[in-house]
Amino acid sequence: MDILSLIKRYRVQLSLLLICLASLTLFYPSLNYYFFQDDWLHFNISRAENVNDILNFFKFRQDIIGWRPIPKQVFFFLIQTIFKMSPVVAHLVIFGLIASFLYSTAAFHFISLSWISAGENIIGAFFFIAATYFFYLFFDRKKFVFYVLSNLFFIMSLSSTEFAMTWPLFITFIWLILKPKVLFKKYLTIFKYMIPSILLIIVYLILRFIIFPLPARADYRITVDFQIFNTLSWYILWLFNLPEVLKYNFLLSSLSFTKDPTFIEPFQQYKTSLLILVSIAILSLSIFLLTNFRKILLLATLAISTFIISLFPVLFLPTHTFPYYLSIPSVSIFIFFSYLIAKSLKKSSSYLLPTVLFLASWFLASFLTLSFTKKTHWVTGEENISRQTVKLAKSKHPALPRNSTILLYPSTEMIKQALMDQNALKAIYDDPTLRTSYVDNTNNIKKEEDSIYILKIDPVH
Repeated sequence: MDILSLIKRYRVQLSLLLICLASLTLFYPSLNYYFFQDDWLHFNISRAENVNDILNFFKFRQDIIGWRPIPKQVFFFLIQTIFKMSPVVAHLVIFGLIASFLYSTAAFHFISLSWISAGENIIGAFFFIAATYFFYLFFDRKKFVFYVLSNLFFIMSLSSTEFAMTWPLFITFIWLILKPKVLFKKYLTIFKYMIPSILLIIVYLILRFIIFPLPARADYRITVDFQIFNTLSWYILWLFNLPEVLKYNFLLSSLSFTKDPTFIEPFQQYKTSLLILVSIAILSLSIFLLTNFRKILLLATLAISTFIISLFPVLFLPTHTFPYYLSIPSVSIFIFFSYLIAKSLKKSSSYLLPTVLFLASWFLASFLTLSFTKKTHWVTGEENISRQTVKLAKSKHPALPRNSTILLYPSTEMIKQALMDQNALKAIYDDPTLRTSYVDNTNNIKKEEDSIYILKIDPVH
């Protein structure tokens, strides 16, 4: 068998391999990022000594914002009990859940892959897509076991992210792509089988917003006004691989950059190339849209509607917007792009050039954005602070007696945040009685008793 025959025979496997390699090329540094900030809190609230403790993971808590027991308590419990707090294993589990080229090379995954606590977005998206797959398989193969699996994965997705609430809408979108000529009567049958998940979503909303309301915090304050258009604009821009930090340094109203030197100076070497690449990607995509406009108008409308409605859990929170919230909403858009390109290529080989231009510019834009982000994002700084501080603490004090205090100096708010205040050292030493004290200079150090262990930390840049 010649090379061409082998490639043709194993084209799907080779495509998946290339997708994984492309994604790994962009995100491999994230596999080495250490635990920091919320990670330490989740280690401490995810300890269990018996089955009852594990069941308590699924209780609604009012001291934390989200109800995400699977990617939070269950996941962190497994990481610390089975894998001995290995950050590499934790990152690999999340990293391996990404599938398609556009999805796996999107720059908005940076935080989800670099910060274990944000991995809920990819874990939830995996269960979300798995639920969709088995739901479709149930109708295709007529086997009830697939329906059971679909509902099980949906429950797991809802237990991972509130974005799972949009699943019934996503099912409708997928069905229109896969079965565009299905009669309305068939859609009623489909809807009938979605009723359990819809009822579960209603129960979830009642529990989350009425019986166990979210804790009152300013950045989670719902705002219903014209700000949603500004918020939506940023999610669209992030979807096309532009850096997160542009939100704070680019004014959409005047289309101008701020004069903040901490942003302008490092961004200067990326700005022109990045804008050119994103423009090429959008123009290439426009060719597919314009030449197929009439045929895909309904599908495009549904894809955009699915995207916008999927963002509802965060669209009305103008002070709490982050690219990683695109993990589920982006799926409908990427499927639409893929469908549009595949249909066009099937119709004519003349679409090959815009396809290559779109995919190449997409990948390179993501590469540049990630290069810039890794140099400037707070995630990189905080994981480094956390790693160095924990390493220093364990090297100088391999073990500590109960009720001890570790005093860190010279300390800053960033160090305190990276260690999540009291949580990091409690988790590392597996001691809930351990106390961490932060002081900014030696004048504030008081040696009160022998149980205080002073740890001088070097400045981390």
